[in-house]
Amino acid sequence: MLKNMLTIRNILLAGLLVVIQSCGSSSDKENYTISADKTSLSFSAVAQEKSTQSLKVNVEFSGDGLLLGFSPDSTPVPWIKFTTENLTDNSATVYIELVDSELYIPNLYQTKVRLSTGAIEGTDINLVHQDIDVSMLIAQAVSFKTIAGKTNVPSKTTTLINSTDDTWEATATAAWLTPVLTQDTETKALTLTSSADISSFTTLGLYQTEITLKNTTTDEAFVIPVELGLDNIYLYADQPHVALVSTPNSNVTETIISLSNNAEKTIDWTATTTADWLTLTPLAGGNTLKISADTSKVAENVTSLANISIESNTTNEAISDVVSVSLFHSTTLTEKQDIALNSDLVNANAIATSPSQPLVYVGVNNEIKVFNIYTGELLNTLIASPEGTQVAQFVMHPQGTYLLAQATETTTSDDETSTVTHRYKINLADNTLSEIEDWTIVATPDRIVRLSGRYFVLTSAFEFADENLKQLYFNAADAFDPTKIVVSELSNSIFAIDNSDTNLSQIKRFKVEVNDYTTEKVVTSLTHSYHPTSLPDEEPIIDLAVTNDEKNLYLVSKTSEWLSFDGTSFTDNGLLAKEETVLRADQATETIVNEEITSSEDNIVTHSVYLNSLNQPHYIRTIKVPNTSPTLYETRINTYSTQQQLMASISASNNIQLFNVSPVDISFSLSAQHIIAHDKTRNNITFNLAPFIPDTLKVAFNVPLSKPEDEQFIVNLGNIDSEWQALINEDWIAVSKEDEKPNELIITLIDYNTLGSGIYHGEIVVYDVANLASATIKVVLNVE
Repeated sequence: MLKNMLTIRNILLAGLLVVIQSCGSSSDKENYTISADKTSLSFSAVAQEKSTQSLKVNVEFSGDGLLLGFSPDSTPVPWIKFTTENLTDNSATVYIELVDSELYIPNLYQTKVRLSTGAIEGTDINLVHQDIDVSMLIAQAVSFKTIAGKTNVPSKTTTLINSTDDTWEATATAAWLTPVLTQDTETKALTLTSSADISSFTTLGLYQTEITLKNTTTDEAFVIPVELGLDNIYLYADQPHVALVSTPNSNVTETIISLSNNAEKTIDWTATTTADWLTLTPLAGGNTLKISADTSKVAENVTSLANISIESNTTNEAISDVVSVSLFHSTTLTEKQDIALNSDLVNANAIATSPSQPLVYVGVNNEIKVFNIYTGELLNTLIASPEGTQVAQFVMHPQGTYLLAQATETTTSDDETSTVTHRYKINLADNTLSEIEDWTIVATPDRIVRLSGRYFVLTSAFEFADENLKQLYFNAADAFDPTKIVVSELSNSIFAIDNSDTNLSQIKRFKVEVNDYTTEKVVTSLTHSYHPTSLPDEEPIIDLAVTNDEKNLYLVSKTSEWLSFDGTSFTDNGLLAKEETVLRADQATETIVNEEITSSEDNIVTHSVYLNSLNQPHYIRTIKVPNTSPTLYETRINTYSTQQQLMASISASNNIQLFNVSPVDISFSLSAQHIIAHDKTRNNITFNLAPFIPDTLKVAFNVPLSKPEDEQFIVNLGNIDSEWQALINEDWIAVSKEDEKPNELIITLIDYNTLGSGIYHGEIVVYDVANLASATIKVVLNVE
């Protein structure tokens, strides 16, 4: 008997399924009845959002109880559950609720629920049934993101899988929204295209409405939420901070910044500052500003700080920007600084350079040590995390206002081990540290980015978060495990290496939309997946750097190091030029020897690539130095111009073994005047002057054979140490320098009349001994 059957049973109970599916007929079946006030239920849920929607069904029955399950002619599903209230001998209220709807992709899901009553006498089953059709529509919420002043809003398209021949229609409740629904005649898939007309909108903010999607065959109706965010206009500079420096051998006292806005419209603006040592000069064209510093008005050996306000000339037209400026002025020569940390190892990813001060922050054990780039002096030591932990994973704010860090603490109690991740925010104005509570990100912060004038924390799993590490957005639809993430802020795009398929490494490009008012403040959409044409399918892409305008991509791979991008398609430009010679100290002669090397995988290994603030690529390569015993492997920083020309090189590490991963990590000062190199093999940090860059890397002479005379050419070597040396490989080249102008290389032709007519090639390797930097200048001689 079913006398005591007073509970609704879950669909996933196998025993119950057997009973329901074993229902048969009986001559007494007419003695039992069952009815419900609903014959169909329609649920609507937004993709990736949890829904607890519950629909009520009133049931009346005449029988020995109530059974609930799925009809034998439908598929049992886990996305609904059943509960009951008000259960009596002949009635009940049944609630059917969505479960885990956020796990389902956009689609129309259908099943059939069966309500049964009756009696069971031994093997005699006598039941009657009432079936209810249940549908769940998972759809992407329609979200329009647009900006004040724009008139054309791109339409939004959503595709829904549908396997029936039923007809559908779509209607909107707001006059500014027009939905158009089409159905594929073969696949039956539904395509919903929504268009928005904002011509009547006068107020910034969020506008909300909904689309009703109706099955006109069954009268089922589903609701899709719609929002439109009319965003603020942001006026912003391409650099949130400007770092200036004035020393005898490092001088950057003026720069030019570019201004733009997220509405891509012309805005008349004014730049102002209260600092009397700054001069602001708007340049022709309307979107650039020259910033110049007068060092006579600032104190020496300190960093002077100022702000520049950039505002629209029209009140309330755009949100203004503030560019911070720092100037370090000293009459003392800037020299290379070596920081030996002895037995204290630098923690993982625990070196950060301040963009606003000549400071470097280094994580050692549970401490953060603060060094001056110019003097190498240890200025401060902050206790950041619990004893026995390592403070690591540094992420610096682009304006140098704060630093993010984390530490993992492991504790053991009663033979149980627990791990806690502490995340910290260090205020760099006063070096105070606070622990971030209730963060919701799942991965480690990777960087802080500025997109459309707003700052976000980007994690290694491609999450966006606020400064308190609350997750704002995660693109689950395009999720993968990125090897490297790079942001091109001026183009609002993100590039990432996807090596998840070992047979096809790809660079993926995402476009980013930002809006202050929509539910998701930032969203990404995949626009490109690209594998370099010269790279074999099974070869990986190891590292990636992208210029701020996204026009040039530099990567580490076997056959491709430079890609160009025009906004639509990529061009694989192959490998960059590598060093053809390497300097070696000859112990026997106590001289510097210039050895030729061949560019092969055995002789040159490329580890990583970085970009400085001037968009100059810097490659970390290890070179097998010829004629050394034991074999010496020298890791060098190769500096290229924005035209992909090899300009200079710095020696960063020497070892007698070749490492699979880079033995050196680097970062840059914002002024690009310093390279901070961490030699992991020696636990040594070096504050190098950026490599000296000659004003030309190729000198050409055209001379007559009939009138031989000494010809000269002067090359400015830039910020080079005065004790530089030069090696030449041809007797017809002579080099010299004057004490009054130590950064000038004088090239003189001698005895070329003995060569005869023709074209001759030579080279000069200039070696900055103090900074272990070198550059090669090609010399071409045409004797006529």
